[in-house]
Amino acid sequence: MANYKDESALRGKLIRLAHENPELRNDLLPMITASEKTAAISMSDIDRINFMTDRNDHNGAAKATAEMLGLKRHVKVFEGIQTIQEALGHMPSEASDLRYRMLKEVYAKAQKTYIKDEDGDKINVYSLLD
Repeated sequence: MANYKDESALRGKLIRLAHENPELRNDLLPMITASEKTAAISMSDIDRINFMTDRNDHNGAAKATAEMLGLKRHVKVFEGIQTIQEALGHMPSEASDLRYRMLKEVYAKAQKTYIKDEDGDKINVYSLLD
């Protein structure tokens, strides 16, 4: 299964190809927009993550966001960071740096993920996260 970096590179190549070959745009554009997935994510998921952030549970929010987006490897890393923090009683700067790097990848996926609101309009998941 391709990861999101491969999908992003493919999407970029499709956009470039459509730009360079206007006669192919009608065939290529559906492939590009199909890569913007509408996820089975509820507003209660988003609210739960934002609540964790408001309560300074940044590890929990990071893990829940990764779970919501189906990023299993990231979930494992966030669990490891949480274990380190619990064992030491504080967050070492190295663990904080790792969480930040991993969150950048999670947020990149969130920027490409959409949910539908009650009117059926697509909303970007990243824009809903605090």
